[in-house]
Amino acid sequence: MNEKKQEELESSNIAGRLAKIFIDHPLTLMLGLLILVMGYVTLQISPREANPQIVVAGGAIIVPYPGVKASEIQKVIIEPMQRRLREVEGVENIFGIAQDDFAILNVQFYLGEERDQANFKLYNSVMRNIDALPKGIMLPIVKTMDIDTDIAVSSIAFYPKNDAVSMTELYKTVSKIQNKINRVDNVAITDLIGERKEQYNIEVDIQKLSGFHISFGTDN
Repeated sequence: MNEKKQEELESSNIAGRLAKIFIDHPLTLMLGLLILVMGYVTLQISPREANPQIVVAGGAIIVPYPGVKASEIQKVIIEPMQRRLREVEGVENIFGIAQDDFAILNVQFYLGEERDQANFKLYNSVMRNIDALPKGIMLPIVKTMDIDTDIAVSSIAFYPKNDAVSMTELYKTVSKIQNKINRVDNVAITDLIGERKEQYNIEVDIQKLSGFHISFGTDN
């Protein structure tokens, strides 16, 4: 019997030989227990956060240019602004959207960039390069955004039982439930995703305004 085991051990590869040595060695059990104890101690002393967040600084720049087509806005606003914003330290991505009468540039900073400094650099860059934009534009709007990714403790889905209930009516009902949940002890943050509020679209006829010698940015 012993001769058979010896032949099997000799015929196995080096990995099998090492595995058999560790399995039969009395220190293997002690090493396993030591690793478990060290893991438990590390878990207890490691810092933890109940609601971890990933914060990415960024912002949106809205440049109204009434009466100008999207193709022209792409050339005279989007492309020049993208070149200037790339010079800002810490900027990772810039996305430009050209539409009729206005332009939007979304700016994203690198992960870990200090929020207040990033907002200041973005606003300062826009105001410093405003003279490079064409005449006739309205004052650019710089809207800073703090993108916080929260890990939810619980997610609840609401849906209407029949088609007679619109998404707007569903939102009104769920918002009341949200207000009640916010009053529960130890509740920190609640957020509605996919809500549809009441909204109204106002279409402005630029040509009719021009007939009355009024521009889109004229204050009453």
